[in-house]
Amino acid sequence: MLRLLILGAAALPQLGTDPTAFSNFETPQVQPMVLRDDGAVLLVCNTADERLLVFDVQGAAPLLVAEVPVGLDPVSVRWRTTDEAWVVNHVSDSVSIVDVPTARVVATLATADEPCDVVFAGAPQRAFVSCSQANVVHVFDPAQRDAPPLVVRIAAEDPRALAVSADGTEVYVAVFESGNATTILGGGLFLGVGSYPPNAVGDLAGPWAGATPPPNAGNVFSPALSAGLSAPPKVGLIVRRNALENWSDDNAGDWTRHVTGDRAVRSGRRPGWDLLDHDLAVIDLNPHLDYLTPTVAPALRVNSVGDPRAVVWSADGTTMWVAGMGSNNVVAFEPSGARIGPPIQLGEGPTGLALDDAADVCSYSSALERA
Repeated sequence: MLRLLILGAAALPQLGTDPTAFSNFETPQVQPMVLRDDGAVLLVCNTADERLLVFDVQGAAPLLVAEVPVGLDPVSVRWRTTDEAWVVNHVSDSVSIVDVPTARVVATLATADEPCDVVFAGAPQRAFVSCSQANVVHVFDPAQRDAPPLVVRIAAEDPRALAVSADGTEVYVAVFESGNATTILGGGLFLGVGSYPPNAVGDLAGPWAGATPPPNAGNVFSPALSAGLSAPPKVGLIVRRNALENWSDDNAGDWTRHVTGDRAVRSGRRPGWDLLDHDLAVIDLNPHLDYLTPTVAPALRVNSVGDPRAVVWSADGTTMWVAGMGSNNVVAFEPSGARIGPPIQLGEGPTGLALDDAADVCSYSSALERA
């Protein structure tokens, strides 16, 4: 029986019964659950409780058999061998190597800031760990754990999820903040009064001579401001890079000098600053929407994939499963992007998927979800 195991935000064991006794800081999970190749053991990151959960999934329902304390905020876990798993700890800046049969951490590797994912590739095998805040991938030798990692710099902002090509020769790095050619200029406090980002919008040397909010239609506002209003709040401003590589607002005000030029320090940047727009892939997950209509009927809305967080493929490459954390569902796709059947509606916040692909009968079970 083919089983799709789903991790949800409300799925993991809870600390006590008082909902006010637990603070959730929403550390982003990346690969929070993984099934062993033989389909017998499921590993799950309990991010809030800093543990790796080990489940026997050979029976009708998952059976919790071990809980292994790891680092702070584990967000990804991968099998390296049938007995060894690597757990990526986002806040601890570390990787915990776990011997699953004995349920203990046998080694801990230090990483750069905010690691997110790990995969294994190459011959001889290497471990690749994405470090999101440092914008690097660390490459470890599993046979020489004490050796310092090779550092591969990523020319993009916030690399997170990783994947390996079918032949094991390439590692793919998904960029979280890949950019959309826009950035924000700070506003609100007076210039030079400890705000960050600095109040670039209020800079008298800006294109609108420090007016905040700046006008939106030439030198005036449209619609016009009513007489007798109190002073408007001081605000930040979104600017976009145009085809000429200039940064301008919606009213054609040129902020290039404040973003990347000689006045960049006034917006908290440095001269020559740039916003990279390097993506790995773009998938149209919601082809039934035209994005021109502000609202749609509920029956159409439930077909959407909101905030996709996890993807798994069937072994034969014919089916892709995508978990929508925001839409509380899982949707199946063909390799072409065409949908297979209606979405699977779930409880709150699915963030991880694992696929037991052993047979040709398709059914679905929700792993760990509380009643």
